[in-house]
Amino acid sequence: MKEQISRAISPGVRHMLLATFWFALMNLMVKNLSHLPTSELVFFRCGVATLIGLIALRKAKVDWLGAIENYYFYEDCLER
Repeated sequence: MKEQISRAISPGVRHMLLATFWFALMNLMVKNLSHLPTSELVFFRCGVATLIGLIALRKAKVDWLGAIENYYFYEDCLER
């Protein structure tokens, strides 16, 4: 049964459904934490997003700085 559902739904659709679920959950949490100042909510949302992003990068075995040649390009721009 699970195999049939897996074949019926493409990976892109699965990712969109998962993203919709997480955005709905985030919206629910923000509504329940409305007593906190907006700046604190933004700070913690960004912190959680950064953590999730770093975990995804580690899982994909990608350097968080990107490609090395791009890193040197930005380093040259900063020196000027």
